[in-house]
Amino acid sequence: MGFQTPQHNITKYLEWTTSGSIQLPDFQRSYRWKDGASGSC
Repeated sequence: MGFQTPQHNITKYLEWTTSGSIQLPDFQRSYRWKDGASGSC
């Protein structure tokens, strides 16, 4: 039995974030991408 990541629609993640149901971990909140770096992801 392998691990499976649930595939939810981005709209659902945004709803959960807005309602406070989910949050980014503290270590990810302060991270800032360098200008132009996020486009290569």
